[in-house]
Amino acid sequence: MDNENNPSPSRLETIPRHSFFKEVVETVRFIFIALIIVIPIRFFIAQPFIVSGASMDPTFTDGQYLIVDEISYRFNEPARGDVVIFKYPKDPQKYFIKRIIGLPGEKVVINEHGNVFIHQVGSEGTVALKEPYIHFPKNESAERELGADEYFVMGQL
Repeated sequence: MDNENNPSPSRLETIPRHSFFKEVVETVRFIFIALIIVIPIRFFIAQPFIVSGASMDPTFTDGQYLIVDEISYRFNEPARGDVVIFKYPKDPQKYFIKRIIGLPGEKVVINEHGNVFIHQVGSEGTVALKEPYIHFPKNESAERELGADEYFVMGQL
């Protein structure tokens, strides 16, 4: 007796099986294509970082995951207020995240009250920056003239 729910063996179609070798080749091909797509994106377009520490509080907090655009600065110069990630010069294994305060050729002055002033290139005027998160030691000041390829960044250590 032939039942619709239990087809007889003669009604079953055989399903072609892929060999183990074909499956391995397909897996390797998939991995190769994925790497061709992911590696250039990872190294030239965007890179992931995890914030470690309170250096950029309240903008970024400890443990926050960031995807960093690496292509923008190939076409545009960094601007004041931009947040940048760079290798720490004294230990290239570490990355720092800071905000750009001073641009090339400017003079950055931090007075004894923690106020930040920028003397701009080719200008007699001074720009006062509002940096309410600065915790500069009381009764100390700092002054720095930036070279043609230098930026002044701020954040906590």
